[in-house]
Amino acid sequence: MPETGQKNVQTRSQARAPPNFEGDDMKEYIKSEVEKYFGSVAFQDSLREFITDSVKMACKNLVESIVVPIKDEIQALKTELIEVKRKCNDNEQYSRRSSVRIYGIPEGPKENCIKKVCDFFQKEMDLAFAEEDIDRTHRVGKKNRDGNRAMIVKFKAYDSKRSVMKVKKARLSNKTFSVYEDLTFLNRKLLYLARNEYKETPVWTIDGRVLVNMDGRVQPYVPTVNIYTWLQSPSS
Repeated sequence: MPETGQKNVQTRSQARAPPNFEGDDMKEYIKSEVEKYFGSVAFQDSLREFITDSVKMACKNLVESIVVPIKDEIQALKTELIEVKRKCNDNEQYSRRSSVRIYGIPEGPKENCIKKVCDFFQKEMDLAFAEEDIDRTHRVGKKNRDGNRAMIVKFKAYDSKRSVMKVKKARLSNKTFSVYEDLTFLNRKLLYLARNEYKETPVWTIDGRVLVNMDGRVQPYVPTVNIYTWLQSPSS
């Protein structure tokens, strides 16, 4: 009985062992097994997954190598553009430093604008200006039947403009007229934002700078939004 069991074990062991090939037969056997493996579904799935992952990684690296520098360059250009716009705005505002806008002066046909503003300053603000003190003045905006267009007044001297701004609050407080600095488009938007943000706080401008009185401390207005992005939004 023991001999029979031992014989059965040896038979099963021999059945699991690879064929005992030599030389060319062994090569053919290995070739056949390799071909069967390469042709199997498991290998093809593994190969497909490997190729897919490799291509994805290669594409990702390629895209990043192209896109990242472009993104950095675009960001640098945006920063540079904002700085250019800021300088342009400052230069434009400086060119307006001797100008004011007057609202409420009745508009008539073929009016002499210089004479009209000189009369306004004398009568309404008790300021005497000769026509020679005015560089130029004109109405702005489209004509309409419902109201009088504002008048831009550019003085020849900055001190003349400053004298108007010093007394305007006291001498026009109970009248239908108003006088403001001639602001650039950007600074008008900043003033609009400041007045909406600080409804109960005095807000004004000096030479184009928007100022806010914060508990007795006067400080420049700093918007809570990127003004250039805000200007590009449809709601602005």
